Amino acid sequence: MGKEKMFLKSLTVLCFSLFVMSCSMEIYDVDEHYYFTGFAGKVMPLRPTGRISEDQSKVANPCVRTKFDDQNRVVLFEKYLDGILFFRHEYSYAKNGKLAGAKILDMKGNVREESF
Repeated sequence: MGKEKMFLKSLTVLCFSLFVMSCSMEIYDVDEHYYFTGFAGKVMPLRPTGRISEDQSKVANPCVRTKFDDQNRVVLFEKYLDGILFFRHEYSYAKNGKLAGAKILDMKGNVREESF
C-alpha cells in the first residue's frame, strides 16, 4: 500500500504542476507583433525571451520582434540592433508541427532558405 500512495502522490503533484504551467502559458494573437529583449537557443526556431511592451522596444537594444501562428509557434523572428534590422527569420511548419523551413534575411539583404 505504501508504494501505491507514493505513486498517487507523485501523480497528483505532476498533474497539478502541468495544470499550473498550462494556465501561465500566454496565448498570442496571430495578427499582432510581440516584443522581447532577447532569445534563447542556437537552433531554429529561435525562442524569444524577456517580453516587453512595444513602447519599451523603442529603447531596448537589442530588440526582438515576433509573430506567432494559431498554435503559438514563432513564424516571424526579427532582431534589431540600434533600431536597424540585424536579421529576420520566417518559419514554416509541417502538418506534424515540426519545423519545415526557414527563410533567412541578413543585414546586408542576403536571403537564404533552409529546409528541415
